[in-house]
Amino acid sequence: MMLDTLDTTDKLSLISPFIVHSDYTGECISMSKNPFDQFAKQFFETFLTPLGEVRTNFEVPGEPKFIDIWFSPSHPPGVITEDLGFIAKIATLPCLLEPFRNQPNYSEVRSCLSKLFHVIDDFQRQAKRDEKTATEDELPQLWIITPSASDDLLSTFGAFAREDWLQGIYFLPTGLRTAIIAINIANFS
Repeated sequence: MMLDTLDTTDKLSLISPFIVHSDYTGECISMSKNPFDQFAKQFFETFLTPLGEVRTNFEVPGEPKFIDIWFSPSHPPGVITEDLGFIAKIATLPCLLEPFRNQPNYSEVRSCLSKLFHVIDDFQRQAKRDEKTATEDELPQLWIITPSASDDLLSTFGAFAREDWLQGIYFLPTGLRTAIIAINIANFS
């Protein structure tokens, strides 16, 4: 089920999994073991579907691991992207979206990185089978979305802010193709 009635003013209401417009008339959000996880998947599916292919619970090759949200962009996108702000900016390349209800611990960040590396390996194998070359700039990006990111978490993984991105978005070293989005700091307007 998609949350079709959410508009772009609700872009990052991820802090609470229960924020839905008062005029929402669709089906009730089904409760699962983790309501936040379900909400985050529905949220990103709603906003990213017009831009390309969205697959939730995408299985990582090798030992069974699942990516919360795998996004593969359409070229050209099916909608005008200006209204989607930074979501459109992160959706220019294939990406893994790993939303967390609370700040991830070190192990959870490493698990996300592990999934990314498996996907990149598979991406490069597929390019080789298709007799193509995948450049660094074409490889998938990991976006770890968290309500907060402590200085300790950011420094442990070498994350840093970039002037060409919004406040609250921290990039790990370039070769890791990963960013942490701290919702409590980010200014998404």
